[in-house]
Amino acid sequence: MYWVDFPDFLSNVEDIQVQRGAGSAFYGPPAIGGSINIITSSFSPERRISAFTGFGSYDTRRYSVSFNSGLLRDHWVISGRASQILSDGYRERSWLDFKSFFLGIAHFTRNTSTRVHFYGGPIEDHLAFYGISKEEALNRSTRRRNPITGPDEIENFNQPHLELINTWRINDRLTLNNTLFYIRGYGFFDYDGSWAPFSYFRLTPEYGFDVQGDPDTLFASRVLIRAYVDNKQGGWFPNLTWQHAWGQTVLGGEFRIHRSLHWGRIQKGSSDLPPAVSGPYQGLSYIGKRRYYEYKGAKDIFSPYVQNIFRLTRRIKLHLALQFVHQRYRLYDEKFIGTDFEVPYNFLNPRIGFNITLDPRVNFFVSYSRTTREPRLKTLYDAAEASTPASWGAVVPQFRQNPDGTLDFDNPLVKPEKLNDIEVGLGYRTDGFSGDVNFYYMDFRDEIVKKGQLDRFGQPITGNADRTLHTGVELSARARLLSGLTFTGNMTLSRNVLKRYTVYDSEGVGHVLDGNPIAGFPGFLANARLTYRRHGLIASVVMQHVGKQYTDNFANEAHTVDPYTVFHGTVGYNLGRWLPVKEFILQLHIQNIFDTLYITHGEGDEFFPAAERHFFVNAKLSL
Repeated sequence: MYWVDFPDFLSNVEDIQVQRGAGSAFYGPPAIGGSINIITSSFSPERRISAFTGFGSYDTRRYSVSFNSGLLRDHWVISGRASQILSDGYRERSWLDFKSFFLGIAHFTRNTSTRVHFYGGPIEDHLAFYGISKEEALNRSTRRRNPITGPDEIENFNQPHLELINTWRINDRLTLNNTLFYIRGYGFFDYDGSWAPFSYFRLTPEYGFDVQGDPDTLFASRVLIRAYVDNKQGGWFPNLTWQHAWGQTVLGGEFRIHRSLHWGRIQKGSSDLPPAVSGPYQGLSYIGKRRYYEYKGAKDIFSPYVQNIFRLTRRIKLHLALQFVHQRYRLYDEKFIGTDFEVPYNFLNPRIGFNITLDPRVNFFVSYSRTTREPRLKTLYDAAEASTPASWGAVVPQFRQNPDGTLDFDNPLVKPEKLNDIEVGLGYRTDGFSGDVNFYYMDFRDEIVKKGQLDRFGQPITGNADRTLHTGVELSARARLLSGLTFTGNMTLSRNVLKRYTVYDSEGVGHVLDGNPIAGFPGFLANARLTYRRHGLIASVVMQHVGKQYTDNFANEAHTVDPYTVFHGTVGYNLGRWLPVKEFILQLHIQNIFDTLYITHGEGDEFFPAAERHFFVNAKLSL
């Protein structure tokens, strides 16, 4: 969902690094299984105006215009972009309309740079987050089916970002970086609620509604629920880099405040909903007004860190780092029930590693990291579902009970997950070839794993596993084969196992899953790309292979995503060399060249099919 909420974000990104394991950054949420590091595009001193248009299968269209001012008065650069992406989507009723913008202003002096970024844009799409059966997903005539059928079941969201990034080179040894940001994300899901009884919406005599019968067993023929969220967060990332005789030291931190408002109401409803006979809505329509749940959430982060790189010898470097994390959750102002709790977490995350240059072409490293991360607030208490009838399984805060039946909010049942990560690797570099091999051993305590179920918003339901183990080897290579022809590839062989994990069914019977594979982790991944560039021509072919993966933790062979191999291709030509423009690029993209029917992932018995062969043609003009 992160990428859905950032439409066309890659247009202003220079580089993306996906890292498995503890990660290299000490800001943002602690990296447990992996992290994604994004570097936004640097401001160019070149003046440019560009336009992009493209269309493809499933009525997919993308339009974009952008500009860059070039260097103004020797100090300033201004750039901007506006774009729109529209598509009917591969699955039925999976259309989308994504609008986005980016505005950047930069100021440069000899020793400072200051950048201001403002970006975001509203998105709207039809909901398609439920899967289908495996048989349907592998059948060409049924695989596009979307179980969400209502035309008004949509998502509408906007998340503008404002960032100020400053770098000050104090002297040859000291550099100070500061990032300030403010993000507001607000919007709603509208989804079918005809499955829910009157009691779920608190339409009961207790709340002033005329209900004849048991509210737990009475239903309306048509209900549309609106679930609304309004998130606000701001923060500061400072770091000071000191170059000294023994190496480099970085002192930094993350300071963040997050506040949120959540509520749900009946947005539309049929005439068989009960009337209000007392209270604030007596004799009035409550549709689109009355909220049946409402609560606020808070999260505060205080996290200083220190990183050191010491040159022990000409060939050996020692990496030492330590992060302290204080985080505080709070849930408060809960309507109807009045739940109010606060949960603090304090973590110490150390890292140590050695990097050894064996010769100018060969590099060896070994490292150890320990990382701890808190569960989501929703895992502690899913307040949006607090009105679920007790006969369905009451939704209550996940904390230990006191002898008198009250909850001990100092003892949450869901624990933070803890990772001990050991990595050993070897790298080789020449002018025409580079290759890396990396071995990893990731030992988790209380890893938060998928349970093979989805909540009402299509998100995996999770819980702690006492101990899990992820081990594997990663290979990557890049080679220049001929003039203009390059090969890149990577491969991962892994084993992902539940070492100690017992789950309990609705009857309280325990099921020991020790030794089972962990859901959602394929044991084999491989990617390869051939790229040819010459005289304005660029062509590439990509192969992707994903091995078998389970969709629950019971090693159920019926709940597996089969291994698949797919190929994609791109060919383009820059006509700018023949025209009085900076560039005029025409491109053709073909995804799933051999029209393979495959499934990308699944949750339990729900599976999500990938699109069949599809095309996209685009043109980009730059002046």
